[in-house]
Order: sequence, then C-alpha cells, then structure tokens
Amino acid sequence: MKKQLFKLFITIVVFSSAFSASAYDFKVDNIYYNIQSEEDSTVLVTDNGTNSYSGNVIIPQTVSYSNETYTVTSINSSAFRLSTNLTNVTIPNTVSFLGSYVFSGCSNLNDITLPENIALLGYGSFLGTGWYNSQPNGVLYLNNYCIGYKKTIKDPDYILRIKEGTRLIASFAFSNYTQTTIYKAIIPNSVLYINMGAFENCSNIYEFTLGDNIIEIGDDAFKNCTGIEEIIIPDKTTTLGFEAFYGCSELKSVVIGSSVSYIDSYCFSNCRNLTSVISKNPTPPVCEDYGAFGRATTSNGVLYVPKGSKQLYQEANYWGAFATIEEYDSSAIEEIKENRNTTTEYYNLQGIKVENPENGIFIKKQGSHTSKVLL
Repeated sequence: MKKQLFKLFITIVVFSSAFSASAYDFKVDNIYYNIQSEEDSTVLVTDNGTNSYSGNVIIPQTVSYSNETYTVTSINSSAFRLSTNLTNVTIPNTVSFLGSYVFSGCSNLNDITLPENIALLGYGSFLGTGWYNSQPNGVLYLNNYCIGYKKTIKDPDYILRIKEGTRLIASFAFSNYTQTTIYKAIIPNSVLYINMGAFENCSNIYEFTLGDNIIEIGDDAFKNCTGIEEIIIPDKTTTLGFEAFYGCSELKSVVIGSSVSYIDSYCFSNCRNLTSVISKNPTPPVCEDYGAFGRATTSNGVLYVPKGSKQLYQEANYWGAFATIEEYDSSAIEEIKENRNTTTEYYNLQGIKVENPENGIFIKKQGSHTSKVLL
C-alpha cells in the first residue's frame, strides 16, 4: 500500500497539468506551499496561478504555519513556470523531488542551486530558462544531474557516455532520441537513479551498460528500446518501474540483480523474444498487479534462479507462471558478465570489420555472443 501511495504522489508531482491554476494552502515570505502530509509534517512548493515569483528566491528547509513546522520536500510541477522576473533560485537539501516544467520559461533565471540528494527530476524542468538557453548543443548537466540534451548528440565512437559523477538521469532526458549518431549508452557507477522515460523510444541505441550503483529504474525508463538484446540489472538496484522495459522487442536475455525486491506491472511485457530470465535474488521479488512478464516469456522462456530457491519461485505470485524454472550456478552469470565487458565489434555481411558502422545491416560480435543488427 505504501508503494502505491508513493507512486501516486510521484505521478501527481511530475504530471500535474502545466497550465491549470494552482491552489495553495498558505504563503510565507512570498513563497506558496501545499501541505503534502499532515502526519509527516511535509509541504511542497507550488504557485498561486499568476507566475509571480521574481528576483532571488531562497527556499527554506522548514517553514512554520499555524503553530506547525513543516519540512519542504518537493517542488510541484510548474511551480515557477513563466516567472520571467525570476533571476536566482536556491533549493535546500531537504528537497528530493522536482516536478515537470518547474522553471520552464523563466527566461532570466541564470543561477540555479540544486541540492545533492534529488531522486526525481520531472520533464522540462529547465526548458527556456536563461541557464538552458546559454548551454551549448549536446548532453546537458546541471550540478551532478543529467538533464537531457539540446539538438543532437555527437561522439566519434557513436557512444553516449554519461559523465562520471552524475547522480541522476532526469525524466525523459533522452526519450525519442532516434538519430543515428548514437548506438550505445554507458551509464557510470555514480548514477543512482534513472527517472521515468529517460530512454523511452530510443530505438537506435542497441546497447546499454548500466552502472553498478543504480538504486531505482523508473517507469518507462527503457520502454520501446527495440534495439537492445540483453540487459543486466545491477545488484544494488531495488526497484524496477512500471513498463520499464516494455516493448523491447529484440530483448532476449535479462539478468535481475540480487537486491531487486519490487518489479512493477508489465515491466518486461511485450518483449516477445525474451526467453532467458536470470533472477539473482533467492527471495522472489514482489511483482505488482498482473506481473512483470508477457505470456510469450513465461510460456517459452526459462527462468533461472539461485540454487535452493526454485520452490519459492514456483509458489510466488506471477513467478509461478513460468513453465520452466531451473536453478543455476555462478558460471551462467559469469558468462554474461564476460560478454558484457568484452569490446563490441561490427562486421559487414561480407565479414569485413567496420570501425564506425551506420545505416545498414551488420554482424555484432561481443565475447561469445554474435547477432545481426540494423543500424
């Protein structure tokens, strides 16, 4: 129940309409607030529907109202949107969630100080700000957060390398990026959160290397990434979001890390070629609602589980739908890791090695794994 309430809150913060007039519960020092939880004494910053923020705004860690002290934990969608007289914003370390379009259209906002522990950045938070308009084309970073990109992404090796030290990849940061300038993405160990829709519909990216320390992969994060054939979920990841890998039609193999305890609905649904699922957690992760996998996978695929846990998976909700469950030893995992850490090579259909493949059908070779791909 807590999980569902938490997800409901995130949905409201990120997707609340950017155009509706906002009600507020109280105002202190010209900053407007909605009470988020009376029980936890938390509030979120919102707007009053008139886009009236201006000058230098410093959001406090706590605020007092009606004999109660509240902690400021979030900034609501569109809270500062189109506040064209806003020039500076400082956000305290108590804030961990920023909704969609929070500062969009704040054309004179050039100085933004973000806290270090943000777990969710909504779509378009900084579009049209003075800061955004001054950035060069390419991948955009604000503090230690990857915001997205402008125009196009160019790399001589056709690889998107998220900068080391990045803590979070924002919601829809690279969604719908289908240009042929990138075919591989490398996410470093510093990244803790991949927010919702971050790589949704990136059909021309054929390979994702996920850093070891990712805690949460958000809803729709890799949805319809139709080029990827395998994915390895890190051992420190705990949560896989709603439809996180939905529609990855060429996905054949997935390794689910040992700490994954929750997989939301349809996470791997409509992955019609997914026939190998390795779960490293001896305790079956909780699967929400209608389960995580499509019928093609549960009927035709093999679920590999740690030795001694087969019966637990057979008896667990939704996991028991797999027609074939086998226990594995460590060698199965090591073979996949070996392939993952081996250099990827491409050859044309005549068997000639191609250094920078593009616009055609090629043979991809990585370790002991060989496949045909369309670039």
